[in-house]
Amino acid sequence: MRANVSGIEGLMSRSPATYGAPRVVLLDVSHLHGLPQRGSPAVNTLSSTHRPVPFPPSGPATPPGHATAVRPTARWGAELAATALMLLAVTVLFCHVFHPGSPLHDRLPSDDTRLLVGAVVSGAVVAALIASPLGRLSGAHMNPAVTLALWSARRLSGRDVPAYIAAQLAGSFLGTAVGRLVTGDSLAHPDVNHALLSAPPGTPGFVPTLVEAIGTGVLLAVVVVLARSDEPSHLTGPIVGALLAALIVLTADVSGGSLNPARQFGPWLMDGGDGRLWPYVVGPLVAAVVVGTTASALPARARPGRSGS
Repeated sequence: MRANVSGIEGLMSRSPATYGAPRVVLLDVSHLHGLPQRGSPAVNTLSSTHRPVPFPPSGPATPPGHATAVRPTARWGAELAATALMLLAVTVLFCHVFHPGSPLHDRLPSDDTRLLVGAVVSGAVVAALIASPLGRLSGAHMNPAVTLALWSARRLSGRDVPAYIAAQLAGSFLGTAVGRLVTGDSLAHPDVNHALLSAPPGTPGFVPTLVEAIGTGVLLAVVVVLARSDEPSHLTGPIVGALLAALIVLTADVSGGSLNPARQFGPWLMDGGDGRLWPYVVGPLVAAVVVGTTASALPARARPGRSGS
């Protein structure tokens, strides 16, 4: 069985000066540190007050009320780079864990152990990207399902949707291609297969589609719950990373455990475009629309100690 690195992100928002210290909120499967509000270049979140809140890029904290504008092209470029790093990590991980000539492969006694190691490392990589400067700048979607969920929740500008998805797909291919350069022919070994995930032979297409939809939906739903709580920001990465690792283990036997169309896209292209891609696109995107639309319909959660919020 194989594990993957799925795009995950949390989002950080900074309250206006009247609210004092910054507060962290989440929307969905990744560390979405900033979301552009429709009609405004500022970076925003789906917070309990539904107020636009500017968020600065990585670096020293900006005092409340002093927003740092981020060019859209900078966010899109950071998204491409973060996704590329994610796929580079997953290709190298696959070669070390699943290639029969790898020393690590020989030390892992079974496929189940390899799956567990791959899942844990995948979650750790995503958690690191969530907290990285690139993740803080772009919002670290790294997953078209995340982007679509934000748009469905009316918290992402329509112009950002195609730009983010294009950046994610380009980053996926770039990261996989660089992984091939780093690992050489090992990435093309049948047991590694360019880190491409697949369902067991003979599985009907609707089965992995359904499993991918359910897994992605759970991931998105849990992050929406976190978004409506007051959890401190340092818990975002560990929670999302641990949840991703668990979902990879639970879904790997049926679908491979992608939960991210961009996770599959680069390996699929590098493998020659063979195999079924559509279950890994349709399932997560349907889940994204359902969860995002549901999130937009939820009533605002009042902040403790504030009236009229």
